[in-house]
Amino acid sequence: MALLYINLVIAFIWMALSPDPNPKSLAIGFVAGFLILWLFDQLYKEDTYVRRTLGFLKFVLMFLKALVLSSIEIARSIILLPNNSIHPNFITFDVTGMTKFEIILLTHCITLTPGTTSVLLEDDFNTLYIHAFGADDPKAVRDSIENDLKKYILGFTR
Repeated sequence: MALLYINLVIAFIWMALSPDPNPKSLAIGFVAGFLILWLFDQLYKEDTYVRRTLGFLKFVLMFLKALVLSSIEIARSIILLPNNSIHPNFITFDVTGMTKFEIILLTHCITLTPGTTSVLLEDDFNTLYIHAFGADDPKAVRDSIENDLKKYILGFTR
């Protein structure tokens, strides 16, 4: 957390020293400060600010990719495929070991992604029930959630 404050101090110093202090120069200072901290990442191994920030950016990019690809897949399925070739189904997804925040974030991402909806979380917080539009291969749906969402959520929360 201390590195976030250092990054903010660098950003405000950058803005104060710029000829025209404005939000744009503050943003440039923040990015410059982050790059400086990233260059000296080896000096402060105990702090995870840089790793978690980069993990969050990777998560955002992966979620946007999943959002676009699933939107295209849903549109293609609705327009091109006959009704009898679409196999909606309920599947389970194991969330054992995830914190409540991570589970909530995962369920929201699943629900925001077209074609999937989080339906129920068991009381023991170990199993999530999902309705998937195209679940003719439940393992593929689980693998997609595991590799496209859960992995990147854990990349910035831990």
